[in-house]
Amino acid sequence: MDPSPVRVRGDGVVLREWTDADLPALVELFDEPEIAAWTPIESPFDAAAAARYLGRARVRRAEGRALQLAVTTDGGAPRGEVLLFDPAGGTAELGYAIGAAHRRRGLARAAVLALVDHAATAFGLTTFVLRIPPANTASHAVARACGFAPAGVPLVTRAAKGRRVRLETWSLTPARSDGSAAR
Repeated sequence: MDPSPVRVRGDGVVLREWTDADLPALVELFDEPEIAAWTPIESPFDAAAAARYLGRARVRRAEGRALQLAVTTDGGAPRGEVLLFDPAGGTAELGYAIGAAHRRRGLARAAVLALVDHAATAFGLTTFVLRIPPANTASHAVARACGFAPAGVPLVTRAAKGRRVRLETWSLTPARSDGSAAR
């Protein structure tokens, strides 16, 4: 991944890198029950957790393992996060989390699609996957709205917060501008 700062515009969203000034917003966004229930993000999520989270995001970015971007509507205040990680062989996994006060506005959909477009062009990625807990119907709705479909593969088991979590795999191979599937 290119180490230059990333700023991506999409349909009603601007994705940008997190800054130290965003630490209070990270706490506000991520210290809430839905984030705790469905994501591996530390809970409770206080100022110290936010600092650790941002530090890990920067390390993963420097190592080329992940790109974690604040979801904003105008490049300012964060409303959530969209991330791309483990890019290899043309495939990468995506994730997203939108703060409770900003849900049901299409931000997750717009952020995921903007990041898919950016990653396909900037990094040559052709396939994207989401890993979603079977009971997370809100995330299923976002995945469908973005064009993802269940991949039809066995559930993936991951460790998160001291427990094992089983996740469905959803996939997307976006069309190229000429209408064909990306290669």
